[in-house]
Amino acid sequence: MPIPVHDQTWLFMDKPNNLMYINALLWMRSTPDFADLVEVIEERVVGKHPVMGCRAVQDGGAWFWEPDPDFDISRHVTQRRMPKGSTKADVQDHLSTCFGTPFPSGRPLWSMELLTGIGDGHESVLFIRIHHGITDGIRSTQLLLNMCDHDAGEHSVARVGDRHAPGGPLDLFEFVGRHVVHDAGDLARATSPVGAPDAMKQLTRLPHAVSETARRVIRRPGTIRQVPGEVVEGLASFTAEDNTFVNTSRAVFRLVFEPRSPKLAWSGTPGLEKKVGWVDDIPLDEVKALARDRHATVNDVLMSSVSRALTTYLAEEGTPVTGGALNWLVPISLAPLDAELPPDLGNHFSLVMFRMPVGINDPIDALRATRSMMNRTKHSLEPHVAYTILQTLALGPRMLSAGVRNYLADKCVGQLTNVPGPQSPLNLAGARVESVLGWVPLSGDQTLGLCIFTYAGRIGIGISADAALVRDPQRIADLVAESLDDLTNGSLAGRY
Repeated sequence: MPIPVHDQTWLFMDKPNNLMYINALLWMRSTPDFADLVEVIEERVVGKHPVMGCRAVQDGGAWFWEPDPDFDISRHVTQRRMPKGSTKADVQDHLSTCFGTPFPSGRPLWSMELLTGIGDGHESVLFIRIHHGITDGIRSTQLLLNMCDHDAGEHSVARVGDRHAPGGPLDLFEFVGRHVVHDAGDLARATSPVGAPDAMKQLTRLPHAVSETARRVIRRPGTIRQVPGEVVEGLASFTAEDNTFVNTSRAVFRLVFEPRSPKLAWSGTPGLEKKVGWVDDIPLDEVKALARDRHATVNDVLMSSVSRALTTYLAEEGTPVTGGALNWLVPISLAPLDAELPPDLGNHFSLVMFRMPVGINDPIDALRATRSMMNRTKHSLEPHVAYTILQTLALGPRMLSAGVRNYLADKCVGQLTNVPGPQSPLNLAGARVESVLGWVPLSGDQTLGLCIFTYAGRIGIGISADAALVRDPQRIADLVAESLDDLTNGSLAGRY
């Protein structure tokens, strides 16, 4: 079957030091029978999705998924007995070794490994790897759901994605047109006598902002490249957070003119070795209650906690930040999670460049700033613009498209995603799944990836990083959990 152009985009984005693989882990409190597990995977994954038995081949300049004539599921589903008494740290070490290992050429691009003998000897882990050229993160989650059994009557998943995915340029033009009148009115209000008080509040902050920027450029001349983007951010702050025209213009400017990610503790050219870390025991109900109390969303709370965790980590590593923002590439699903999973899987998403505020130590101030940035991202056409760019690049010469993709990727620290998983427990081949974690692939010279995964009332955060440039990704995961604890501290009540 022909490989769609948007799937080819991710299929050929591999670099030896940043493999374009989606990774996931299912931690089970018992060990499933291996033969039963293989049968489940063969029936529910390979049997329902023929692309999982195919390899990528080129014929006459075009690329196809061709059935592997020597397909043997035992090459893709394996088991390993871990040393007696193996702990979470031992599993992390094993996974870190796997992260930098490419799939064998000429075979289907996925694998699943069952690790047994963990903890008291009864626990097990299923480690899943799949190339991004086959499918995206949301479809991978659906694949996981289809592979598992649910408790009777309980299999709901929080719906994500947009049923109205962007089409061609005319669709984009029509969508923009619907917002022009509303957003022009917003601009008029901001510059009219009625809107003057709010504008004056913003102007009173201008002298301080200018002086702080000047001091920073004097201390670190290289940061002068960030000034144009900061000017655009300042101008956008005069308008409402839901102004689609302004937010989209701001996003396009940043996609084109934003400089490379600033040099910090994790900056450099990534190597072949990777490290992973995670936390998987954050209560979802507590985060939901906190979000309601702070007039925010769960995602706002989680992103602000990541922001403060990174601020602390950078200070500990000797490159403190006192303001500004870090850019992240964030995937946005273009098809709902509750849609029927297609046999050929595929990629159905776009990307946005999320500007994450950093250098804000106060938990509530960090939450306010993050919520504002999230609102501007939500009320923009950036996913539509990015989707059109990616589709156009996929049609051009591969060298050109790779160069542009790396140019965009290197504006960001890495990739960050928030995946809503099943709300009730899963069972895999008779074993109860205790926790689920995911890790995002990185591109260009990105060195850090964060994946937030919600499962059965708990939140897990998976961190993947370059082993040479990020000394301790587990420290970042622990700091995110600590930042969430700060937000739930009762002494902060009434401040929002």
